[in-house]
Amino acid sequence: MAALALAVAQRAAAQPPDGRAVERPAVDSGAAQCRAVESRTNLAELSGRRIGTIDVATEGPRSPHAPLLAHINGRAHVRTQRRTLRRFVLLAPRDTVDTLRVAESLRRLRALSYLDDVVLVASDCGPTAPLALTLVARDAVSFRPDLRFNSSTPPNGASGTAAAAPSSYGVGFSERNLLGTGRDVRADAIGTHGRNGYALALGDPTVFGSLYAARVQLARNPLENATGVSIRPPNRELDEEWRGEFAVASTRRAGAAARGASFARAGGQGLLGRRLTSDDGLGSATFIIAGGEAERTRLIAG
Repeated sequence: MAALALAVAQRAAAQPPDGRAVERPAVDSGAAQCRAVESRTNLAELSGRRIGTIDVATEGPRSPHAPLLAHINGRAHVRTQRRTLRRFVLLAPRDTVDTLRVAESLRRLRALSYLDDVVLVASDCGPTAPLALTLVARDAVSFRPDLRFNSSTPPNGASGTAAAAPSSYGVGFSERNLLGTGRDVRADAIGTHGRNGYALALGDPTVFGSLYAARVQLARNPLENATGVSIRPPNRELDEEWRGEFAVASTRRAGAAARGASFARAGGQGLLGRRLTSDDGLGSATFIIAGGEAERTRLIAG
């Protein structure tokens, strides 16, 4: 991470914010020199300065110590796309550096499970020159395989080969940064007492390019059939005029109360709110929020 930040700083210092090459004089002590300012907090040193450009640079995850794992990690990992991270930055060219927005942008990025480190590098070429900002991010290892086995012991102290009969298994994987888009996916093959099933889940933290997160889940296994969809705002913004979230789900699960029976449940809930007062400068605002919830539960005979 330090090496990438240093390379970005050197590159930024070698060119002004408009991207044109700098013609360096041989010796001129009075010439303006660009300096790189790194920040993991709020860039307070450059507060109020005008922003010329904003760029994003990403670095792959740290390699595991084992050579085989390092090779697999390097081959399989796809770096986070620049546009994926740019959505979380609350600054734009021609803005001035707002320490609150810088801090909130870095907080959002650090909260992403697929990033290991984030630093903001600013190229300062003088008090009147616009700043060139570069967001430098290191990816975290996002792929994880999963293997589970559970065994049950028959009651009454039974012994022999049936004393530890395998009762369930699970084989699957999770990817928290699918193809560098920030979407997460999980897939599992599940078995219980000789009956097989599966579970799938897909999440998008910026559905349709917005700051709303959506998640779809589907499960078909011997114990449960479930489907669910939810949309919610991952970040609460004081300048939002409207906010809302909703979720719907349908589940059918084997019940223990009645032999061969199952429970079926379907429902949904939603919230909608509107801002009544604007940010008072102290980081607070007033919202009014209303919502509703409906659910239907049935006992189905086997």
